[in-house]
Amino acid sequence: MRAREDAVLVSAQLSVLNVQDREDDCASEGDTPSVRERALSRAYQELSQDVHRFAMHLTRNRALAADVTQETFVRAFRRLETLRVRERPLPWLLGIARNVVRESRHQAKRDGPPQERDGHVANVETMSPPTPERMMLDRELVQVVDGALDTLATDRRAALVLRVDQGMSYAEIAEVMGWTLAKAKVEVHRARSTLREHVRRYQGGLQ
Repeated sequence: MRAREDAVLVSAQLSVLNVQDREDDCASEGDTPSVRERALSRAYQELSQDVHRFAMHLTRNRALAADVTQETFVRAFRRLETLRVRERPLPWLLGIARNVVRESRHQAKRDGPPQERDGHVANVETMSPPTPERMMLDRELVQVVDGALDTLATDRRAALVLRVDQGMSYAEIAEVMGWTLAKAKVEVHRARSTLREHVRRYQGGLQ
């Protein structure tokens, strides 16, 4: 993947754009390349963590998620002409990230066995101060949810993450995934049903 090689270049370019952003405050706000560049610069500052979290959910590997994040912004910089100024950049960026993940999976299949996962991604909030018993149950529940996520196909897991973690509308999910609105709703519903079933089995085992 070219992300590591291009990351420094992209960071430098975005730094330059930050300077241009201050210098061009009085410039026209039309849908021009310079305006799109400033929009991407702001997106990098504000949304890179969101892109990384999304990539982490899909790849389950911290190093690969970092590569996916860098490659996403490299490709985004090259595709500025497809970004409309008034368009929300996050769905556009996550759509690119999804394609990067899919390509990396195809490459991994050709190159050898998949990389190992880096622990769990799911987050379960705990009450403060937690008791030892509560902490143990929370860790177990995290493992249950994490295992349930692993059973989902990558695209279905992505749809659920976009809905729950990113708070996207079904229309935005459909845009990111390249689906119809109806398919986006169905995939999120099925993903939720799978997670509920795993949690229900876990809770039943505690009784």
